[in-house]
Amino acid sequence: MTRIAVIGRSANSAIAGAIPADWHTSYLDGNNEEQDFRALHGAHFALFCMSATAGFDVSFIKYWKALEEFVIPRAVVVTDLDDSDADFDESCALIARVLGEEILPIALVLHEEDGSPAALIDLFSLKITQNERTTDAEPEVVELVMDAREELLQEIATSIVDESLSQQLLQGVTPSLAVLQRALINAVATSAFIPVLTSAEKGSLGRSELHDLLTGVLADSEFSASLAGASHDNVDTADMESFLNRYLPHRLLEGIVESEISLSIEFPDEFAAEVDREISRARVVPDTSVDRHGISLRECEVPRLGAPALLALVQSACEYNAVITVLST
Repeated sequence: MTRIAVIGRSANSAIAGAIPADWHTSYLDGNNEEQDFRALHGAHFALFCMSATAGFDVSFIKYWKALEEFVIPRAVVVTDLDDSDADFDESCALIARVLGEEILPIALVLHEEDGSPAALIDLFSLKITQNERTTDAEPEVVELVMDAREELLQEIATSIVDESLSQQLLQGVTPSLAVLQRALINAVATSAFIPVLTSAEKGSLGRSELHDLLTGVLADSEFSASLAGASHDNVDTADMESFLNRYLPHRLLEGIVESEISLSIEFPDEFAAEVDREISRARVVPDTSVDRHGISLRECEVPRLGAPALLALVQSACEYNAVITVLST
């Protein structure tokens, strides 16, 4: 069974209606992080949701880092577009700044005169979908979205493995719509490209586009092959514990009541400046500080009360690559 993780949205949201019924869906809301990360570890696909009005929940950034680590195919979904304060363009700009400039929308939002979102224009077909009806875009509308379309085509060109098609796109030659859509689906299914999609709690804006993407990914031969080769049901316990301890380092402190804790923190030396800055901010002086052969080591005594925050900041500073060990209690 295909497993999808929806980060930042509940089963009562509009997104739920766009997910194929035969997919096993986990809704990760941050209330039980260990349960969430176990679900992430076993996911085949993920939807990372960002509100068009509230922006990112910063606590979910480490979820994104875990998705990157496992190279899980995913899409970013801009939600709450039916809110009067929603701004899709600003949301896409924020996504580019926080998650990566290569993450681009595959459709743009068109607005009514009062500024409310009314429809989507597909950047491949240049057709407009409004209230589940599809029409051709007027020439003046097409002209407005051509820069975004060209940026998307160039990004797809650098993401796909089909060199012939890539060269066509880079040279400005646009193939048929069917070829473009297959290339997009394969790029998403293989984690080569991450699209931005849309969702609104009222109405149907973005629902069919999201559903079509997910069903297309499931039908992709490389995605199907990856499912056949994956073994999520027999996860090595040690691997899972290591994964959870890196992203949820407070687990290492469970049951410890002493006022001082001795810690060993080992991490790639490229993050030494960032880690040392967090240790210094916590007013902790390492007993051991070693940098050699690409690995850095810091051993220090840390107050129990401040340890959870420090460990979380250290892991964030080194992009969740630290191996932290409690030496004594």
